[in-house]
Amino acid sequence: VSAYYAITVESGQLTIKPRVITVRTESAQKIYDDTPLENPQWSITSGQVVDGHTLTGEVIGSRIYVGSTANDITLTVTDAQGNNVTTNYQFKKDLGMLTIDPIVLKFKTDSGEKVYDGTNLHVKGCQWLEGSILPGHQIVYSTHSQALYAGTYPNKLSVQITGTDGTDITKLGYQIEVEQGQLTIHKRPITFTSDSAQKLYDGYPLTCPKYSLT
Repeated sequence: VSAYYAITVESGQLTIKPRVITVRTESAQKIYDDTPLENPQWSITSGQVVDGHTLTGEVIGSRIYVGSTANDITLTVTDAQGNNVTTNYQFKKDLGMLTIDPIVLKFKTDSGEKVYDGTNLHVKGCQWLEGSILPGHQIVYSTHSQALYAGTYPNKLSVQITGTDGTDITKLGYQIEVEQGQLTIHKRPITFTSDSAQKLYDGYPLTCPKYSLT
């Protein structure tokens, strides 16, 4: 009797939502030593895979130079037949941090002073107070400040550290701290002494233009 009916079908939806799993990677921290910082430890903090499925994680976070990087992870789920079924899962990542702290090097530049003489004052002395560079690294440091005119100026220091391949890694692995000495140019004292004079009153001004400089 179907011919007597107008049949309309409104299809429903079958929705399978991905299974949510939260994973956490661990953090790590160290002082710069020119080797990669890694921490392969990770764990599931909520959720689980379906029976017969296997969750595989590979922590890929790595850092060599000063700074911080998220300790990321790649996740794969396979079924009992070895098929990749990762798309059926939603992963939330609670990532740890990989942090490299700099090697601190402390220096102190020497101070110097003189009376102004029209030439530059340049004090080269410098003390290395704290810290050391890694084996195979090279350091060049020198004061580069000069004072010419009366006043007080900081005795600045330039520092460059190169790695085993000769590239500049000063900011990549080190923190430079400098206690600056002072360059002081004192004003040059000058004394003017005028000569004396005397006479009997004659109705004209008494002057004496002579003077001495000491």
